[in-house]
Amino acid sequence: TNKEVDTSTLYTLLTNTGTGFPAGEYEFLSGGAANSENSKAYYHVYLDGSGSQTVSSGLNLSFANLNQTPFVHSTGTWNFGTSGIMNNPGNNNQSRGILDGDENWKNYDITVSLYYTAPTSEKLKGGYAVFFRATGDSHSNLSAYAFKFDVVKENFAFSRFSGYSEEVIASSEIPSNIIESDGEHTIVIAARGQNFTFYFNGNEVLKANDSSKSKLTNGRVGLRAWHNTSVIFKNVTVKPL
Repeated sequence: TNKEVDTSTLYTLLTNTGTGFPAGEYEFLSGGAANSENSKAYYHVYLDGSGSQTVSSGLNLSFANLNQTPFVHSTGTWNFGTSGIMNNPGNNNQSRGILDGDENWKNYDITVSLYYTAPTSEKLKGGYAVFFRATGDSHSNLSAYAFKFDVVKENFAFSRFSGYSEEVIASSEIPSNIIESDGEHTIVIAARGQNFTFYFNGNEVLKANDSSKSKLTNGRVGLRAWHNTSVIFKNVTVKPL
């Protein structure tokens, strides 16, 4: 629409809607508004095979040329570059950040694009991870799942975090040639109820579920890198289902 939206009327037409104009990049349709000025609300409506609809704004963030942190809360040091954001590598350094989004998100597909630089010695090892179903207003009370690329253990891991405590639920081996080579990496996480499938560079590398009493059902998405691993995060897309 090219007119301001009466959100009180919108709520009566579309139930379970959110408020505010979410951060990210947008495609403006031909014949409609050319920008987001004066807009009060923006929605994506996804239809499933039966014609039922779910309403969500989703998330599509590019980190190129940022000059401020994109996180609602973070720890450690994040540096900004022309191609994305990166951690500050160093012994015992850890950078964690939770992206702005809907804490009520439940089922979604997450796509993360990044550039990884292989370690040049044993002292430069660490890892990186993608948080999902993350809740809490700080990292001391963070509750989240994580899909990890662990350089030291040379495995992909699916973990559950409570604050800084971690429990590994499942893992699989990373081929050594990937650990030892620089390159563009793409991670896709498919969260469906308590079942999760993880893809790395287009290949399924891990499938797991969590039906424990500590299972997590909803939350935001975030990023993590630790110790001396050099990784540049380029963009993150979240498509709620």
